Amino acid sequence: MVSKKTSQELFIKDEAENLYDLIRFQQNDEAEELIDYLLTPNPLDKKIDRFYRNKLENIKLADLQALFEAKFLKAKELDVWVSMEIPEPITVYPIYPLDWVYILSTILDHVIDQARDSRQKYLSFAYFKDEDSQHFVVESSSTKEDSPITSDFSDPELKRVTHILVNYPNVNIISNTRAGIYRLQIEIDMTKGGYHDY
Repeated sequence: MVSKKTSQELFIKDEAENLYDLIRFQQNDEAEELIDYLLTPNPLDKKIDRFYRNKLENIKLADLQALFEAKFLKAKELDVWVSMEIPEPITVYPIYPLDWVYILSTILDHVIDQARDSRQKYLSFAYFKDEDSQHFVVESSSTKEDSPITSDFSDPELKRVTHILVNYPNVNIISNTRAGIYRLQIEIDMTKGGYHDY
């Protein structure tokens, strides 16, 4: 039987890994900011701490930055522990901007709802890029033990996401739930470029 971790334990595990990477790559200023954040009496009492605001500033597209900030605050208002990682600037929309904003907004609402209704109340997401692709990965605690993506995407709002993605063969989405942890990953092939000015 897999033991379930509390939201605080999952949060601390994620941030300990982040701290290890910051120290390993000698990013001392960011490491100090993360330590200051973790030493606050209760990180949930804060709005968006400077450590996370700096991460959000890596999203150089104003509407996406506003979206992530709004969802981050929504989760915290619901007492969901939130961890995020945006390691480098995101400057290009991977697909048509309105579609991408709708997809991310819908998925984040979905995982926040799952986390809110679960015992652990935990959410973690990362948005990063490599040479030829962008990646969005989100994990949350869930009331479900094991389920494939199809069971989640029967929801009307998520069905619309799948209809939108039909227009983008360069987008691959994978999702499942294991041992009460929901994980969704979107990978977008950027070899043909993206949308810059919208």
